[in-house]
Order: sequence, then C-alpha cells, then structure tokens
Amino acid sequence: MKISDAGKSSPQTAMDYDRAKALKAFDETKTGVKGVVDVGVVL
Repeated sequence: MKISDAGKSSPQTAMDYDRAKALKAFDETKTGVKGVVDVGVVL
C-alpha cells in the first residue's frame, strides 16, 4: 500500500457522493436515538 492511499476507504469520489440522498436514506432507517425512542426502549 502506498502512503497516498492510506486515508481512502472506498473508490467513491466526491462527485459520486450525494449527501442529501445519503442523509435522507439514513433518516428513513430511523437509526440512532430517534429509532431507540420510537421503539420504546427505556433505560
């Protein structure tokens, strides 16, 4: 592995990445605190 490749985890480029689409998909999965609250988990 070359040093210049150390920080890259995927071949996706900035132009291929659609942040709005990724955020919408994340929101729809209800991952995180909102998902836990919606399910009714109580600590």
